[in-house]
Amino acid sequence: MDEALFARAADRAMAYVERVLGDLDPDRLDLERPASGVLTLTFADKSKCVLNTQKPTRQLWLAYGATAWHFAQAEGSEAWRDVRQPDLELYDVLGQLVMDGAALAVTWPAS
Repeated sequence: MDEALFARAADRAMAYVERVLGDLDPDRLDLERPASGVLTLTFADKSKCVLNTQKPTRQLWLAYGATAWHFAQAEGSEAWRDVRQPDLELYDVLGQLVMDGAALAVTWPAS
């Protein structure tokens, strides 16, 4: 995937995450975009989860606590799969983190 295609795909994914999670209870989950290509989720207990774009590797990186995932877009799909564990998909992992950190269920509607 070339840089321009990656940039558009990453922007779509980040906007989708922000749109879906932005509709959740702000007392339990706060979203911030401190910089272009970065989305920070802060849970009520003040723990943070960070999603950011990595242009050199054409990946979205997700970090929470001591764990990190590196997601690449599956060819011919809107899905972002972890490069080390391809059975893990970005939106599923984020949904679980939000459930664990904020006790909020996430429904990912068709984008």
